[in-house]
Amino acid sequence: MGRRLLDKVAIVTGGASGIGEAIALGLAAEGAHICIADVNAEKAGNTKTQVENLDRRAVMIKTDVSKQEDVRLMVEQTVSIFGKIDILVNSAGIAKYAPFLAYPYDDWKRTLEINLSGYFLCAQEVAKQMTHRKKGKIINISSIVAQVAMPNSVAYSASKGGIISFTRVLALELASYSICVNAILPGPIMTSMAKTTLKEEDRAAREAMIPMGRYGATNDLIGPTIFLASSDSDYVTGVALYVDGGYLVSGVPRKL
Repeated sequence: MGRRLLDKVAIVTGGASGIGEAIALGLAAEGAHICIADVNAEKAGNTKTQVENLDRRAVMIKTDVSKQEDVRLMVEQTVSIFGKIDILVNSAGIAKYAPFLAYPYDDWKRTLEINLSGYFLCAQEVAKQMTHRKKGKIINISSIVAQVAMPNSVAYSASKGGIISFTRVLALELASYSICVNAILPGPIMTSMAKTTLKEEDRAAREAMIPMGRYGATNDLIGPTIFLASSDSDYVTGVALYVDGGYLVSGVPRKL
């Protein structure tokens, strides 16, 4: 076990699976105690067990991040159990795809409720705790679709773009409390969902645009998150950190 986050307390929303699960386990491996906040209690319980197998304390709190009362109780319970909150990783998110002209308004609303309003609610409630101690790290998981257009993703892309502006405003307003707020923008990541839903031709087309020649793995997000969660980044705030294998600088397919 590492020691860069020894006995820090981290909340990871969406920590039951995918990127959130990988980050929760990565923070625990560096010594942090973890609150896994997710709507899927069964999968979150599995992440909790894995954290405890790393000899770290863990709690699973069923949370719908779009509901203010759920978020308030999540923060209250975390403080009650651990006594503090040092780190928040906003990772909970959903994606619903359809052409813009046929995009259902209900899907638009729900996507923004989870992906953007959920980040607001969690960050605001956690920051209220952090301001008392005058320190803390808030890390918002965005996406490279905040910078490049992806068809059929109007709500998802809008939410991820909003996270960048959200991060910058928080970084400005919370800097006087020594709270650092940064965003991570993953490129194409081969999550378990991507493995089951991504068509081979779509995977190959995206992979051709990645200079490093491969999809990212969820574990590729761990190192950047640890950096932003640790004292190594105490003078870093308002940053959008791309973790995309060079996707955004490629310009042309890797295989011509």
